[in-house]
Amino acid sequence: MYTVTSVVRRKEEGLPLRKRKTAYYWGAATLVNMALIFVFSSMNADDSTALSRPLTFLLFGIEAMEVMLRKSAHLLLFASLGFLLFNTAKYYIHKHKRLILSVLCTCSLYAVTDELHQLFVPGRACQFTDWFIDTVGAALGILFAYFFNAWYKKRTNTQNAQKAQNAQNAQS
Repeated sequence: MYTVTSVVRRKEEGLPLRKRKTAYYWGAATLVNMALIFVFSSMNADDSTALSRPLTFLLFGIEAMEVMLRKSAHLLLFASLGFLLFNTAKYYIHKHKRLILSVLCTCSLYAVTDELHQLFVPGRACQFTDWFIDTVGAALGILFAYFFNAWYKKRTNTQNAQKAQNAQNAQS
């Protein structure tokens, strides 16, 4: 019988050590991002306002933009989660559609748990709009990661081809 751990362990055994280390670094960064989201969600309403209001005034000069700043923070935090989780999961899931859907569903599920967690924090509420913004942010992060990885792979392949061509020219 297969468990999630045995499947991941089998996939890891097939990875070269360098790629395995890289996957662990991406995974650690993903966990740090998730912890940061949890910490911000754990702040009660007064602490959250005390953090965002001065920042809003510093950036925009008026407090009326506070809601926009808060929603932008949701988008940014979950975009970074989507980016990081995509780069972690790409070592274990090799089909692009499955990778994108898995990461998006995981980020969306984490957004749901984040909103449900806020039900238990004084002065905070579970809002559908926040979940939607979080999921859109994750989708943008995944999209950015997908195109960044495609660009990086093309760049690396071009450099490797040039090195091979230079080595072949040097031998002849």
